[in-house]
Amino acid sequence: MEEEKLFELDEDEDNEGNKIEIKNEYKVSVLADEVASLPYKEILEGISHYEQGREPSIGQSVYFISKEKEILFHMYDDRGCIIHSKDKEKLRDLYVKFNEWIVNYYREYFDSVFKEV
Repeated sequence: MEEEKLFELDEDEDNEGNKIEIKNEYKVSVLADEVASLPYKEILEGISHYEQGREPSIGQSVYFISKEKEILFHMYDDRGCIIHSKDKEKLRDLYVKFNEWIVNYYREYFDSVFKEV
């Protein structure tokens, strides 16, 4: 597993209106392995529990990346996930198979992306 610390600088003001610099630190861990060998069900359950205050919970961002399929999967909380690819055709099968999972708010957009010309 590779680990790296990343930093982001931000600005804010103190109570007297003076600008102060805030250093946010992030720890990034990369684990290269087959998804089937990971406890992915438990990871997704932990993500879904976080905002509900249930245990076990995972409050960090977790991304599953398939280099083979060129797809990134990110479950942000118990309400849903984002699946991304640079090539929309890589997502077409998922769009068809899980179409009923798309929330109505985004339905028109996704239908237009995958509309046959």
